Amino acid sequence: MDRPEPPAPHPARAAQEMAGESRTAVKATPPHAEHVAWAAVEHAADQLANPKRSLLETDAIELAGVHRASPLSIVASALSGLGAIAGLILLVLIRGFVDPSPDELCSTVLLAVALLGLSVIGALITWRTRTWELTDKGLVLSSGLITHKRLVVPYDHIHAINTSSGLFERLLGLITLDLDTGAAETEGATTNIKGLQAGLSRALQAELFRRKAAVAHGITNATSFGVATPQGNGLPYCHQAEGQPSIPEQAAHSEQPDAETTRSAQEAAASPAAPVPPEPLATYRLTRRQLLLAAASQTHIFTQAAAFVILIVQGLNFLHESRLVSLSNVAGSIAALNIAIIVGAVAVLIAVALVVGLVVSLAISLVSWAGFRVQRFPDRITLERGLIERAAHAIAPERIQYLRLDQNLIQQALGYTQVSAVVVSGTGNEENSSTAGGVVLHPFLPVDEVEAFLSQMVPDYAAVLPNTALHPLPRVAWRRQAFRTGLGIIVLTAALASAVYIACQVFFAGNAFTNVAGTALTVCAIVIGVIAATRLIIGAILRCRASRIGHGKRHLVIIDGGTRRRTSIIPRHNLQHATQAANPFQERAGVATFSCMTAATGGLALRDITCSDAAELLAWLRPNPNIAKNNAPQNEL
Repeated sequence: MDRPEPPAPHPARAAQEMAGESRTAVKATPPHAEHVAWAAVEHAADQLANPKRSLLETDAIELAGVHRASPLSIVASALSGLGAIAGLILLVLIRGFVDPSPDELCSTVLLAVALLGLSVIGALITWRTRTWELTDKGLVLSSGLITHKRLVVPYDHIHAINTSSGLFERLLGLITLDLDTGAAETEGATTNIKGLQAGLSRALQAELFRRKAAVAHGITNATSFGVATPQGNGLPYCHQAEGQPSIPEQAAHSEQPDAETTRSAQEAAASPAAPVPPEPLATYRLTRRQLLLAAASQTHIFTQAAAFVILIVQGLNFLHESRLVSLSNVAGSIAALNIAIIVGAVAVLIAVALVVGLVVSLAISLVSWAGFRVQRFPDRITLERGLIERAAHAIAPERIQYLRLDQNLIQQALGYTQVSAVVVSGTGNEENSSTAGGVVLHPFLPVDEVEAFLSQMVPDYAAVLPNTALHPLPRVAWRRQAFRTGLGIIVLTAALASAVYIACQVFFAGNAFTNVAGTALTVCAIVIGVIAATRLIIGAILRCRASRIGHGKRHLVIIDGGTRRRTSIIPRHNLQHATQAANPFQERAGVATFSCMTAATGGLALRDITCSDAAELLAWLRPNPNIAKNNAPQNEL
């Protein structure tokens, strides 16, 4: 039987499918059993990370009217306080093992029950008083029991929509939605919508971006813009159906609607059903190899190793204070050992700490990036990642201030890069919801696939790097960088030596453990110094070799090399400020520092470029009406 022909795909989606077919053409052999098992595991993980419906959620999703969080959010809030309560009880049990005290244990249990009751009462009050509602003016958020607060967020002020889910929220299928309007520092938790179910969260995000697009096109009644109901009435978001007027035509006639248009808009607005989400134009996921490499390249080995050593020290201190182990007697035995044995033991401890740091950091990175997915829709870019704690972002493409490609040493060696979009945002906590540090569009993308990725996700930034003439740093910049690196190594050596001397004099003076501690600290200082000096030297060489600056017709490109190479692509119309500055040493060498700033948090700069390159960049930027001439001695625009 002949199969019906599938509908013609979108050009961007067709190009992505062709690219995917070309990359997997060599894998036409039948899949092995382990491949099938891994695919089943990936499918199960994807279902866990991206549930279509939350617990007790039905297919009927309604956005009209006043809404509260799901009643399950009360349970999630109460469960979130169990960790501190369990830690308190565990501490009392450990103390009771050393010095039993039934009265103290009973008091602790009563205190834990009281804390749990207060947590439930607080969660109930929060659920009862926090509401949200979609209106023609914007999203209305209400909160407060004694002092009632009412916040109206206009749709056109929404820069990005971030979602997150804690461990207990993931178990119940609940999502916290955070609106980013570029003032995250002052908004805080007032723009959060907690306790949303999965289907309702996706529908609300799509509706907010649909109304944002309506306001951008000058349509005053955002409720009737591009509404799509299950019966097929209206236009699905920003897509237009065949034979229907385009969006600009709708905007042009929105001021004088006829009776039929008004009646259909009112019917659509009164419909309880949520809009039908459009299909993504492009979708990218991480393959198994990319996930493993991305997790390995973004590990924080030294941080986790230091935490492991601190944990060991705290454990020994606890054993000493609880009189389970006498460190004074142990110190005398260790001091009598051969110095070679002591140095070897310290080296083994450092190696074990590094291995533990690698394993723990790799596991954290794997869980953090599992289930990664980035999708491009007509009006937004959505990103999701995380298996246990799910985090997601939805950003409007026009709010992206510039694009950033980051490469650490591992990514530079393997030929991969991390692609991030920097948007307008406040200086809030990036780990929670803020996008001040940039939203990662892809954590581990091959360099030769960057242009294909940009053409599908952010077409405005495609073909910029290949068509931009970039100028390297002059020879004098190499000499200045060598001088700074040598000076940094000298300062580092002096700081480590001073730290070892002070630690021995303050903490171990007159102690039998002095010689052992001094030897151990000296070995650790030498290892840290060698690693840090090597990193400084490698970073200096890579910075001088890779740093570039230049511009095309509409974009400025800054490549700041080093152990972490950063390539920034900034549209000319997003530049708010640019400066050419030189200190006396730079003036003598004939170089300068070029810096610029967008509306996003933080500035961009490249040091020790030639004065002629800096002057040429300023001349290219002058016609920009967003940049005004200012300080002549510093050539500031």
